[in-house]
Amino acid sequence: MEKITLNVTGMHCKSCVRNIINGLADIGVAEATACNETGIVEATFDAAVVTVEQIKQKITDIGFGVA
Repeated sequence: MEKITLNVTGMHCKSCVRNIINGLADIGVAEATACNETGIVEATFDAAVVTVEQIKQKITDIGFGVA
């Protein structure tokens, strides 16, 4: 398992956090946490299942920015 930390822009509330966590779970991320106050998303994933680029793209597709 690998772990990444991303700076995500546009998270304003707990609903934003939930949307990101659920969206990452949909593409195979094993575990994700997000904090709307800091803009930090941490994801634990199997690189054989999902790539960092797919994670970033999913967050962008949901409507948030990845710095």
